[in-house]
Amino acid sequence: QNRKAIKYILILLLFSSISLWYLVFTNLDTNLHFYTFDIGQGDALMFKLPKNQEILIDTGKSEKVLTELGKVMPIFDNTIELLILTHPDNDHIKMADKIIKKYRVLEIWTNGDFSSAEMANINNIAKDKNILIKTVKTGDNKIFENTKNNNQLLVKTIYPLDNINSNSDNNNSLVESILYKDVRFLLTGDFLRVLNLSIKLIRKPQLFLWEKTVMVIQQMKY
Repeated sequence: QNRKAIKYILILLLFSSISLWYLVFTNLDTNLHFYTFDIGQGDALMFKLPKNQEILIDTGKSEKVLTELGKVMPIFDNTIELLILTHPDNDHIKMADKIIKKYRVLEIWTNGDFSSAEMANINNIAKDKNILIKTVKTGDNKIFENTKNNNQLLVKTIYPLDNINSNSDNNNSLVESILYKDVRFLLTGDFLRVLNLSIKLIRKPQLFLWEKTVMVIQQMKY
């Protein structure tokens, strides 16, 4: 029994040591990490902020996304702070229900189109789990304050301007701007592929102010 007790103590010490070093290295990391998951057809992107806050944009249609999430989610972190579903195409949202069931999702953003069976199911699961689910439009935003070195991360909706107004799911995609320090990301769903927004905006979105981006989109023809 003494040997068993020593064995359990050693295992506990090893686990405690691993946990301690994990916390040390986590607290030293002040970078924003951006992941594009290799999931085949569809999109799934993730931002990992300092202090282990995660923003997931779309989920794809393959269970590969669960494997990819497992590779980058911290061992002791089961929370996704924000899930953005850009539009209700299967290759963007099909795995959302499984992710919501596996992880603790705090908030979901959508374009408000719940007409598909998949989106209706996601909405029902979110309500059952008391997840805040929001229909967002131009100007809606969320600030992540709890980052290190007092650097805020701003997520801001650029499109749709008011409400969804196109017969095409792609044209109704959420377009989101993410700003951290001096780096700006433009996340477009399938919007740019269809409407062919200015190539300068694609290559160097960080050079465009949010208002400028809105103006460009407003002037486009559907």
